[in-house]
Amino acid sequence: MNTGEEIHRIVDWRRKTKEDVFAVVTDLFRGTPMPRSFTATSIMLIPKNDSPQSWSEFRPISLFNDTNKILSKLLDTKISQALPDLISPFKSGFVPGRLIADNILLGQEMTQHLDMRYSKGNLT
Repeated sequence: MNTGEEIHRIVDWRRKTKEDVFAVVTDLFRGTPMPRSFTATSIMLIPKNDSPQSWSEFRPISLFNDTNKILSKLLDTKISQALPDLISPFKSGFVPGRLIADNILLGQEMTQHLDMRYSKGNLT
C-alpha cells in the first residue's frame, strides 16, 4: 500500500469514527442510558522482563473506554461556561479569574468600614 492510500484510509477512518462518536454523544445527551462498558476499566499486567517471577515484576496499566473521557470533557466545558452566570459574584469557587484572596480582602475592608465611628452611629 502506498502513502496516498494510507492517508485516504486514515482520513476515512477518522471521518467514520467522528460520526460514530457524535451519534453516541448525541444519544446520551438525549437521555439514552449509558452502558456500563463506558465507565468500566480493565487492569492489565505488563511484564517488566521476559520471565517474571513475582508481582513486583509486572507493571499495571488501566485500559478504559474513551467515550467516557469525551463525555466528561464535553460536560466540563459546558458547565464551566455556565458557572460564572450561576454563581454569585461574591463566591469564588470554580470560576476562573475569581480568587478567594479577593473575597478575603473584600471582607476585611467591610469589617474595617463597619468599625469606623460615625457621628450618627454605625447602624442607622
